[in-house]
Amino acid sequence: MGLTQHAHGTDNVIALVNLALLTGNIGKPGCGLSPLRGQNNVQGAGDMGALPNLLPGHMEVDDEAARVHVGAIWGADVPCGPGLAAPEMIHHIASGKIRALYVIGENPVVSEPQSNFVKWMLQKLDLLIVQDIFANETANYAHIVLPAAAVGEKDGTFTNAARRVQYSAAALKPPGEAKPDWWILQEIANAMGASWPYTSTEDIWEEIREAAPVFSGISHDRLKASPGIFWPCYDESHPGTPRLYEDGFGFRDRRARFMPVELPDTLMEPTEEYPYVLITGRLLEHFNTGEMSRRSAKLLRLKPESYLNMNPEDAEADGLGENDKVRITSPHGSVQLPLKIEASMQRGYLFAPIHFSEPNFNSLMSAVPIDPKARMPALKVVPVKVEKHG
Repeated sequence: MGLTQHAHGTDNVIALVNLALLTGNIGKPGCGLSPLRGQNNVQGAGDMGALPNLLPGHMEVDDEAARVHVGAIWGADVPCGPGLAAPEMIHHIASGKIRALYVIGENPVVSEPQSNFVKWMLQKLDLLIVQDIFANETANYAHIVLPAAAVGEKDGTFTNAARRVQYSAAALKPPGEAKPDWWILQEIANAMGASWPYTSTEDIWEEIREAAPVFSGISHDRLKASPGIFWPCYDESHPGTPRLYEDGFGFRDRRARFMPVELPDTLMEPTEEYPYVLITGRLLEHFNTGEMSRRSAKLLRLKPESYLNMNPEDAEADGLGENDKVRITSPHGSVQLPLKIEASMQRGYLFAPIHFSEPNFNSLMSAVPIDPKARMPALKVVPVKVEKHG
């Protein structure tokens, strides 16, 4: 994840792909590039078309044949232009183009850059709906909160980073009024005039198999009887595809292509005013924005609060010591937190975890520039200054 969360993140990945191709490390056992996803089923969400430029099965929205195919199944005209990325949605609220937002399983108040600006924009909306398993920080600004069922409380499928589709059965009854996401969405859609007929996740999966050829051979019965099936899988006699590119690449001559990468001019470099580079990252003990893991007493006991790591020589030069309360300031905001001296840190660099809402380090990050291809903001690094606080 961290490799892509830069204004030049796509070029980072292309450079690695070029290196893997150059050294012959694709399409062989033990080789290849595998994206380590930031949350469970991020791959599955992308596979279903939950990306602004893709239809289910990773078909492009600007592919007319794909739009006609999917539109015939859905009984609707599919727009030919891509949608908006999450950071773009926030700026469209500012311009008045977006007046209502429906947030499912996300916490943009914590996860988006310039978080203070995000809070302000959410308060400008005529309608904010939040659908989640917990009342997170974003839900504090919602007009409507819809309680969703969690993993283990609903049927469905999960797809991991290796493209393995796995069936997950409900083992517990959802608490209170919580319902599966698909059920909530269907109730809203039908109340707005649609006529979605699904009675189960199996009904939905059958439509997915029809819409996206890469899933055609993955039936519910096969999923329930196996530890998972790798897509693409084109018919029910197909074993699945654990390894891609063994027989060539997606070009007529079956040969891969190198792609040029230019050194970006958007690198986050220290300046005289902001002499350190802050890197944000993840901890073993917590998960994503911490909305789930911080509710675990055991995990919270292991890492109860946020902190800033600094090289001991940098700390001595700045007159700072262990557990000093410090203020970190970037061109976009400032936060306060305790300092932890860490000998493994390289001089000139700082580290802080992303899992705590207070302080929220994304308030230090800029929403621009974004990656021109993936439209991902620079969430990982920012130049900062550090001073003792209080």
